Amino acid sequence: MAQVRWSLTAGNDLQGIEDFIARDSVLHAITFVDRIVESADSLLKPPHIGRVVPVFNRFDLRELIFRGYRIVYLLQEDTVFILESCTVHEICSSLFSASRGTSVVKGSFR
Repeated sequence: MAQVRWSLTAGNDLQGIEDFIARDSVLHAITFVDRIVESADSLLKPPHIGRVVPVFNRFDLRELIFRGYRIVYLLQEDTVFILESCTVHEICSSLFSASRGTSVVKGSFR
């Protein structure tokens, strides 16, 4: 059965996004993060819907853009691993370290 698994890094990213938006509106923050999670869950049906991350040009490393945030994920068999979430203007830190030779998949998954 296909599943979406979130890395601890991605979970922490979501918490940071929620905390930032909650400065203005707690309700909006919760709704926004829920919609990010729903977008990630939508990857179960057509997991290749996101574009290949241009820097890596790997078919299995993709990103989905949602309202100014990129959701970076790795496809392995029937599992979508959400690696990180960051704004489209940022270079996601785990991807940056991966480009310097460390593993793209690091940390624990939920």
